[in-house]
Amino acid sequence: MADSNSGKKIRVVVTGASGLLGRAVRRELEANGNENLCLFLTHSRAPGDNGRSVDLTVPDTYESVIREFRPDAIIHCAAERRTDVAEKDRTRTEKLNVESVSRLASLAQELPGCFCLFISTDYVFDGHNPPYRPNSKKNPLNYYGDTKSRAEEAFWATGHSGGILRVPLLYGLVENKGECFISHLLDKLIDAHDNKSGPVPLDNVQIRRPTFVNDIAIVCRLLVKRRMRHCSLSGTWHFSSVDNMTMFDIGIEICRQAGLPPETVSGEKLFDESKKPANASLDSTALFLMGLGRHTKFPDGLKVVLEDIRENHESLGIELPACQ
Repeated sequence: MADSNSGKKIRVVVTGASGLLGRAVRRELEANGNENLCLFLTHSRAPGDNGRSVDLTVPDTYESVIREFRPDAIIHCAAERRTDVAEKDRTRTEKLNVESVSRLASLAQELPGCFCLFISTDYVFDGHNPPYRPNSKKNPLNYYGDTKSRAEEAFWATGHSGGILRVPLLYGLVENKGECFISHLLDKLIDAHDNKSGPVPLDNVQIRRPTFVNDIAIVCRLLVKRRMRHCSLSGTWHFSSVDNMTMFDIGIEICRQAGLPPETVSGEKLFDESKKPANASLDSTALFLMGLGRHTKFPDGLKVVLEDIRENHESLGIELPACQ
């Protein structure tokens, strides 16, 4: 990620680099290592090469690290995105989802020429009038969405001319079966099938747009690269796949590719429309007009994820049926 004017490598900090999206961003940046120099901030005890273990709920653990690195860009992926966990632990979630955003944007404002890109969510919308554009009115229905909405306001309140990227339901390569809806659901489906416990009920009403984290990682890299060339680039953008699916649709496709009978799932109305948006689909037109982004179809992305699970089934504790 070299600056086209100076030829110098762009210095990038990535938060949440041990998470589902953060790892994808890390891989994308490392694949372009001839163009960038990175510092990866994780909550892991084993941050790996170019990594530092920090606690984003404690500013003293990361602010000096970032100042010393002197980044050109900060990609803020870290967040508590599990709605149930966010609700149960509001103190920690407030610090991670809201306060860290304000701190990092202020830090970027302080550092010469630094661009902060904050990853937000489609859950800032109520799902009544999709598809949502970046300037659509926000109205979150749950605490998680509220924290991200307030974080956006806190981000702009710092005066930083950065960027916000809203994304929907994410999936990608997993390191544990609980970190992604695909691996979590797959484990339940296999268990139900093996134990003949009846179909797994899945919601067949709420519309989601499952999006491959590798695609989002490319957008993050290209937005940073574009900002380095055009210092006035700033704003809120949306990125998501174009696959409108319910969890039941997703379950059927997982069954098809995993070699499980479709009867392993059943479609029902399970989500509470007072707590989650019925359809918060994001309009990604602006990024595509900018020439940024690609869409991986869900069946294609799922195939990649399932192949990786097959290869790592022992460490993940997920044993897929033998390939047909």
